[in-house]
Amino acid sequence: MIPDFAKALGEYAEGVLSIAPANYDLGPQYTERYRKRFGAFMVHEALEHAVCMDVLAQALEKAKTTAPDGVREALRSTRFNGGWTQAMTGGAVKFDDTGLNTLAEPVMVQWRKNELVTVYPKALAKGNFIQRKAV
Repeated sequence: MIPDFAKALGEYAEGVLSIAPANYDLGPQYTERYRKRFGAFMVHEALEHAVCMDVLAQALEKAKTTAPDGVREALRSTRFNGGWTQAMTGGAVKFDDTGLNTLAEPVMVQWRKNELVTVYPKALAKGNFIQRKAV
């Protein structure tokens, strides 16, 4: 969901649920810098791109080469911890042979007062689900 979502829907946005691959409230130590610079919360696409760049930088450092085979092997064989990976579900990134991050899981977010709050799964929740009143 984008920050303009609430502007478009007004009062009807409050309480809307959505599923996301990550949410900015899982890594505020990183995502709040985005808010300060751009004046809005960090959408999950931007968060994921930041994680990808961090993982690539870590893989290049480990591979000690830019050769595709070396980078591919570093990506395949490493559990990436620290940095932006902490903002992802799972708190790290580990790829399987198909390139899937095996530590990631989707989260349910709820729109509240122009913010998205992670409400599920419980282990990652930053707030409880609030049932929306009928309009």
